[in-house]
Amino acid sequence: MTAAVTVRVARSRPELAAARARLTGRVAVVMTMGALHEGHAELIREARRRRGLSQERVALRAGTTQAAISRIERGEESPSWERARAILLVMGEALEPSVRPLQHDRDPRHLGMERERSPSERVEGAINSVRFANELQAAASATKQRAE
Repeated sequence: MTAAVTVRVARSRPELAAARARLTGRVAVVMTMGALHEGHAELIREARRRRGLSQERVALRAGTTQAAISRIERGEESPSWERARAILLVMGEALEPSVRPLQHDRDPRHLGMERERSPSERVEGAINSVRFANELQAAASATKQRAE
């Protein structure tokens, strides 16, 4: 089963408890963290503003500097999942991972390998696939004619 990971912020303790209950007993999800890092700046900035906290106050609570919080909020620094979680936690909010099925049936590893190929390599691969499909179709037709 392929799955995508989304992140949302639990805004209250009951909501956080409900999220934990839903995740209890689930298998860990292996993912690249890059996609998760992109949204951290906005999540942290919005949570801080919603709570009416200054960057300095958040930094003090999180054991870091105001400059570090500023860099994170501007997207100049990409905190790890753990650091973003810790920063949100000191503001009374939590990152909550959730899993949903992908909208296609392609193998994510195959998609990753395809993205690494150049456009000309992709076109060449597609042409080779069409040639192979034509060869298979011709072989199937020849086998069918011999059987008749």
